[in-house]
Amino acid sequence: MTERNNDGGLRMRRARWQETVWPRPWFYGGVAVLALVTLLRLAASFRGNIQVDFLCFVDCAQVTFRGQDYHDLSNLTLYHWPSPQIVFPGILILYLPFSWIDIGVAKFIYFWSSAAATIASYWYFMRVTGLARRVSFRAPTLRTAVYFLGWLLYLHSSPLLMGLRHGQSSIWCLWGLLLALTWRNRWSGVAFGAAAVLKYSMLTFRGQDYHDLSNLTLYHW
Repeated sequence: MTERNNDGGLRMRRARWQETVWPRPWFYGGVAVLALVTLLRLAASFRGNIQVDFLCFVDCAQVTFRGQDYHDLSNLTLYHWPSPQIVFPGILILYLPFSWIDIGVAKFIYFWSSAAATIASYWYFMRVTGLARRVSFRAPTLRTAVYFLGWLLYLHSSPLLMGLRHGQSSIWCLWGLLLALTWRNRWSGVAFGAAAVLKYSMLTFRGQDYHDLSNLTLYHW
């Protein structure tokens, strides 16, 4: 009986600790400081990297728009590419508008829109799964702290930062899959199709020309 009472008292103390309301000014002041640190790290990532994947997409898109072969390195102008680039040709149309503006402006728009989409993806996931409804934002508790801690760890994860630094399309593919799984209308198919075009459909080139039949191996074309 004594052991059972001790266990019950421990659970009650733990529950009270978990539901303890933290002073809101101090709590959100700390969140603001961590958010500032995150923004500064994102800014450093933007300044210290050339977004090589984004440059590749834009370079190949503008070459394709001119009716030229982007496997011919002499047609590529945005970077000194050491070898023919491997791209998913279905996504080039999505990057063509970036070739119509200054490349520095284009990199700025793409990086920070990708960063905003990354931040929003965490909020959307927590919202659609119902986890956000279990968090009190007006009276912050331990759950509120875990919510923002998860956001912080997500934004500082190495794969995510690498994708932003290189200008990859992964975050937009993630959004396509999230919307495809959560929308309940015809647009879910559109979202899934967009994700497929970004990453999973189309032929992955090996830096070779698929017009040359000797490079095709699965059938005698």
